[in-house]
Amino acid sequence: MFDWDSARIRYIQKSFEILQAAKLLFQNNMYADCLNRTYYSCFHAMSACLCEYQIDNSSHKQVISRFREYYVKTGIFPRQMSEIITILSENRDKSDYNIGYVADYLTTYECLECAETFYNNINRYLREKYGLT
Repeated sequence: MFDWDSARIRYIQKSFEILQAAKLLFQNNMYADCLNRTYYSCFHAMSACLCEYQIDNSSHKQVISRFREYYVKTGIFPRQMSEIITILSENRDKSDYNIGYVADYLTTYECLECAETFYNNINRYLREKYGLT
């Protein structure tokens, strides 16, 4: 039997670690890689939430869609959370797949701030609901 509680903890820890890596990349002017990490930090945070419904991260679109359905549309998280994941996903796609795209300081800084807000909101929710530290 799969241990969803342990998975939730692993996902939120991974989200935090990736966010810390994004900060280091930003400090070292590695903006494209930072954009990638901001998206994945949020992806793993969403995956942590979805453990409540025993939903694994089989596809990115599925995780995003279900997070919006179960957490944003129900009012658990503000609409801003949906907007953040859209922004981060678009910027990750540009930085990962468009060879002509050059990530800049301001865009990357804003994405990093968004990712931190996203992580903090989900971490707070999980701490309150499950007593996670």
